[in-house]
Amino acid sequence: FLTTADGIPSVAGAAESYQIRTHGSDVYVLFGMTNSDLVLLHSNDYGNEDTWERTDILDFPYDNFAGTVQTDIDADGITDTIGTTDGYYEMLITDDGTLHVFAGYMRIWSDGFGYYTLNYRASGIWHWSTGMAGAELINTELDWESPDCVYSPYTGIGYYVYNYRNAAVSSEPAASWDPVTGRIYLLYTMKLEYTDIYDDPLNFSAESFRDIFGMYSDDGGETWSRQNNLTNTAESERENFYLFAYDRVVDGKIHAVWQEDSLPGHFNEGDVVHSNNIMYEAFDEDDFIALLATPDFDYEVDLYYVTFTDMSTGAECYSWDFGDGGTSTLASPAHTYAGGGVYTVCLTVYNSYGPETYCQDVNLISAPGVDFSFTGDPAVTFTDLSTNTPTSWSWDFADGFTSTDQNPVHTFEENGSYNVCLTATNAGGSNTNCHLVGINFATIAPEADYTYTIVGFTASFTDVSTNTPSTWSWNFDDGSATSTEQNPSHIYAAAGEYNVCLQAGNGGGIDITCKLLQVGVAINDISNFITIYPNPAKDYIFIDANTDLSTSAIELYNALGQKMNVEVIMSSANKIQIDVKDIAAGNYSLKITGNDFEGRKGIVVE
Repeated sequence: FLTTADGIPSVAGAAESYQIRTHGSDVYVLFGMTNSDLVLLHSNDYGNEDTWERTDILDFPYDNFAGTVQTDIDADGITDTIGTTDGYYEMLITDDGTLHVFAGYMRIWSDGFGYYTLNYRASGIWHWSTGMAGAELINTELDWESPDCVYSPYTGIGYYVYNYRNAAVSSEPAASWDPVTGRIYLLYTMKLEYTDIYDDPLNFSAESFRDIFGMYSDDGGETWSRQNNLTNTAESERENFYLFAYDRVVDGKIHAVWQEDSLPGHFNEGDVVHSNNIMYEAFDEDDFIALLATPDFDYEVDLYYVTFTDMSTGAECYSWDFGDGGTSTLASPAHTYAGGGVYTVCLTVYNSYGPETYCQDVNLISAPGVDFSFTGDPAVTFTDLSTNTPTSWSWDFADGFTSTDQNPVHTFEENGSYNVCLTATNAGGSNTNCHLVGINFATIAPEADYTYTIVGFTASFTDVSTNTPSTWSWNFDDGSATSTEQNPSHIYAAAGEYNVCLQAGNGGGIDITCKLLQVGVAINDISNFITIYPNPAKDYIFIDANTDLSTSAIELYNALGQKMNVEVIMSSANKIQIDVKDIAAGNYSLKITGNDFEGRKGIVVE
């Protein structure tokens, strides 16, 4: 299974690592090199001959790889980095026979010149368990002790590392399973990192003290908790590596041993061990709970000026995103927005265990988004549909009428199309929107009019009003009761002149017209012996007659039957001048009454 014929390079090209675990008759052997597959050999019969099978937990893309070919996975001519193992492994078997494999993460690449380079600027631990198609990477990246709040986990790390299984650049995973809770605890040494805690970003030799970290999974390794620092000795210049753990949790304790040195780790293979202190610790489950910062904030709004108050716990640094492109690193900043709207404000807080982010939507008042609906004809009900909570409304119905109600009802008096506009206002401003409202069934007020005939003392009236009146009221000017008939007849008790008025009405309104009637009086035609001019007239009306007018009554009436106060000048017995300069333009009736005649003539005054 592990020959060059199987794609495994010769040991001369690398170093190899093995592990073995058993469970009943099952025997598992794990083999790996950084430049080959991570291979699991399994026998279900105590390791007897012909009972072994091979599973590639991590498939290295090149067989017998020794750096003589370029690592160009996608064949684009550019060298690719391959994720592989760092030579440290752990196997864990639970009581039900499920096997878990953990392997440190490393990256390898080659330009094809006969060597390859290992790059430890990557964090993570491979995990595989029974039934999985292949290993999956657990992210352990962390920017430990980053006072600048810039998430840069590889700041200050040396550029090169050539040596495989170097304790200073490997993860050395160790695992323990709790048969009571089913929880898997994973411990590991943090890779060589974080020289920024020594204020030495140019530490190209990558010297650093390291701590032991831990995390846990409650679902068989599908998800993992945030990592926690279990030792916290790096800043006290104590280096921790060569980690091992007992595979079972006993009485709630995770038992681990490791080596501690007083010199920092170094990428060189010949890293000198100054002191060889073997450390033991029985960790509690609480030791694995990371002391994460908890972001939280409150805010107060003054129109577009927002004051933010930090409510976080455990935060060392702050990074605000105000949702409009603005940012801040203050703990409790204030920010002025350009306008209203909903802004997603996010606060990211940092401590040694990395960033945590919390977001809230901040809703600032915007000028209303104006809209409305309407129904009805000609009485129209308007419904405000504006957004952003208007506080006042102004309606223009385009017919001379307005309203400040939120949801008014308005009756249009005439048919047509009306551009109705609503202006809605709040503290954020105002906006206007208009809709065309079509009116087809408006009730228009009548224009009253009538005709009549007189026979003796009986007058018969015929309504000729327009716009379909529905009510009528007649006043016959003789003190008698009014009539509500459309076309009444009326008998007068005496001869004379009567100013008869008709009031016609409907849902659109009312209109009144009046006419003078001569009842029981013979009226002679005066056109044969009287000439009236000019007509239309502007200043004066002249009357010429071939009969004596000196005893005649000359009267001028307006359209309402009202007698006008005008000056009548008798030039001679048959010639009269009437001054109309001071009366309004309009239609008038000139009445001339003599001893044996009476006549009328329509006059237009301009």
